[in-house]
Amino acid sequence: MINAQNVEVVTLPDDMEFGEAPYIVRLNAVNQTLRFTSIRGKEYAEVNQRVLAFWSLFPHGRIITKITSDTGSRCDVEALVYRDAADYEPATTGHAFEVKQGAINNTSYLENCETSAIGRALGFLGIGANTAIASAEEVLNAISQQAQAQNGQQAAPTETRPQKRSQKAADPIIELVKQCTQAGIKPDGLQEHFKVHYGIESLKAPGALNALDERQRKEVTGYLRQLLTDKQALQERQAADSGQ
Repeated sequence: MINAQNVEVVTLPDDMEFGEAPYIVRLNAVNQTLRFTSIRGKEYAEVNQRVLAFWSLFPHGRIITKITSDTGSRCDVEALVYRDAADYEPATTGHAFEVKQGAINNTSYLENCETSAIGRALGFLGIGANTAIASAEEVLNAISQQAQAQNGQQAAPTETRPQKRSQKAADPIIELVKQCTQAGIKPDGLQEHFKVHYGIESLKAPGALNALDERQRKEVTGYLRQLLTDKQALQERQAADSGQ
């Protein structure tokens, strides 16, 4: 748990006396003091700036992070933000996942995941959310991971194995998996997700998806479609930025 002890909070100008001002007024005043990072033509708040602003707004608050899953190759982290330490329910939450691959995440995937989760939770509170919920660190890491994935595909084209046609080739989930890999999403990460959450050792095994019930199939389908949507959104944003 993070608390306000020994934390250097954002220093506001003398004329910014909040008193009983509404939260939106105090929030706007704090947001004016934050440092933003420009990434491809868009401004993103840095997580440390959001954290300092939070303690300025809520000196008696608390930030809690929980590792909800860690397989050694992928982790999921949840961040909970409380305006007051005595509050029973969090004001906002943020979630993030990272895969242990690439130059950055190979050694610090858990730390980066926690940072991203905290940044998103504080963003949902309105701190540094002027232009985006995502933090500068989250976006830069996503760009780095995508670049490394693309470089890896270009450097080792011989690793792509010819696809074998089978009776399961028409399964909608298998088709979504293929679309994900074609979009540049690492197949190892997808396989790890199926192994950890559904006990499927290999998607290539005959009848690998037969063990999934209807609820699990809907859950997997939604997960894969969200991956594709996020990937396409990132690519569209990058294309728009490069055309400016």
